[in-house]
Amino acid sequence: MNTNKLLKTAKPFFIILCSVILLSFILLIGAGWYFSDLLFKKAFDPVRPERKNDTKVITCNENSITLEKILFYDDDYRSKGIYGIKWEKGFGLLTDIISFNDNHITRRFHLTSGSMPQPGEETLIDIFIYPYESYQIDELPSEEIFYTSAPGKFSAYYVHNREKTWVILIHGNSMERVDTRRQALSLKNLGYPTLNISYRNDKDQPKDPSGNLQYGITEWRDLEGAVHYAMKNGAKNIVLLGISMGGGIALNFIYKSELRDKIQGLVLDSPILDFGKTVDLNAKKERVPGLGLPVPRILIDMAKFLCRVRFKIEWQSINYLKDADKLDVPVLLFHGTDDRTIPVTTSDEFSEKRKDLIYRYVRIDGVGHVRSWNFDPAMYEKYLSDFLEYCKDL
Repeated sequence: MNTNKLLKTAKPFFIILCSVILLSFILLIGAGWYFSDLLFKKAFDPVRPERKNDTKVITCNENSITLEKILFYDDDYRSKGIYGIKWEKGFGLLTDIISFNDNHITRRFHLTSGSMPQPGEETLIDIFIYPYESYQIDELPSEEIFYTSAPGKFSAYYVHNREKTWVILIHGNSMERVDTRRQALSLKNLGYPTLNISYRNDKDQPKDPSGNLQYGITEWRDLEGAVHYAMKNGAKNIVLLGISMGGGIALNFIYKSELRDKIQGLVLDSPILDFGKTVDLNAKKERVPGLGLPVPRILIDMAKFLCRVRFKIEWQSINYLKDADKLDVPVLLFHGTDDRTIPVTTSDEFSEKRKDLIYRYVRIDGVGHVRSWNFDPAMYEKYLSDFLEYCKDL
């Protein structure tokens, strides 16, 4: 009798409990579906977002400019080093910080083209130093060449120089070939030819059959086509310089290509080494709609799972740390501790795993994503020079 009463009493609670569990599961799936869409759009959609103006001119003269921040998430306007600045009718350079107060900053300024910016005019701080209109600049005379890979014909920019070791530059996601001119200019100063390549899903280039960015899973074959071209056109040896996603492409090439023995060294700048951990870092920037709360870990994991199911994303295939034992060339590694796009901890782990091959790990305090060159171009160039000289003797 007591048992029957207990069962009758417990039944409603059991139903409520099951209902809560079911509802929670449905909400988890729904929220995970939303965040998997967001993850796919931000990470795997090859369409690059437009760069938005992030500052406004307060005052400007021939030697200095005072700017006001207008994008809360962008701190390049007050980052130490050298940066480009673009406005409607001109382009210039920002260097030393003179003063900083709240959202206003005054920096050394040099006009490089066009007319002076006016008070109240919106500007864009550009880490890539030069205007986007063309790869060709006076300091870096180049010619456009073409090479092939499975999806079709790709274009690249070649800069001739005296050395027989070519450096192939591989840009990152949300970047274009013009974005590697900083490194190409340093390499030109050092006497090295550069091949600044494109790969599938770049603007005006062949597409990946999936239609998605693959973070090196397929793009390494396009790099292989560029290596073929270099070897046929006079390169005695090749050093790869991979930036951000370009680092993942370079690593997967070395892991998988039959031409990997042609590579004499590898330079990695803020490289993607484990894309799953990169997603985890970027998820911290997102908020739950309507609540404004950070995205909980369970939702991040659900979004990743649904990306795997819905979009065939194989997370382990974009984890280049797990195959680090396959690497067999020396590495020069740059990464800033304030990188909010790719966690510096993945470079820490990579450096620890392959101490035998790390020529130098340049870990720079307070520097953001792919901004090591901007922080100190002379330092960056010196480390490149030392590394390339080291590779010659191997």
